[in-house]
Amino acid sequence: MLKKEGAIALFWNRPTISDSNMDLKDEIQLLYKKHLGELDSQRVSQSKEEMYLQVDLELERYGFEDIRTKIYQSSRALTGEEYVDFLCTYSDHMALSESLKNPFYNDIRNAIREHDDIVEILDTADLHLARKQ
Repeated sequence: MLKKEGAIALFWNRPTISDSNMDLKDEIQLLYKKHLGELDSQRVSQSKEEMYLQVDLELERYGFEDIRTKIYQSSRALTGEEYVDFLCTYSDHMALSESLKNPFYNDIRNAIREHDDIVEILDTADLHLARKQ
C-alpha cells in the first residue's frame, strides 16, 4: 500500500501506424477484420484525450491528487518482418492460435512489402504522475 503523500508513476506505450501512408494503414485494418473478425471488433476506439482523462479520473477515485500527465512522442520505420515481430510482443497477439497467427502475419508482411517494405510507427508514451492523499 502506498503511504500518504507517496508518489506513483504510470507509463503507457501507445504505438500507432502513421497516417503518412493511409493506403497501407487501411489495408492493415482490413486484414485485422479479415483474420480476427470478432476479436478485432473488441478494440476500443477512443481519443488519446479521453484515455488520459480516464486515467486521471481513476487516479482521483483511488485517492490521488496533484495529477500530472506528460506525453513523449517519437517515430520509427519498420520493415514487414520487424512489424510482425513487434506485433508478437502484445499479449493479445501472443494469445492467438497458430491457425490464426500464421496467415494473419503472412498477410501483414506481404501488405507492407507491397508498400516499399516500410511502415512508419508513431510512438506515444504517456507518463501519469500523482501523489497519494
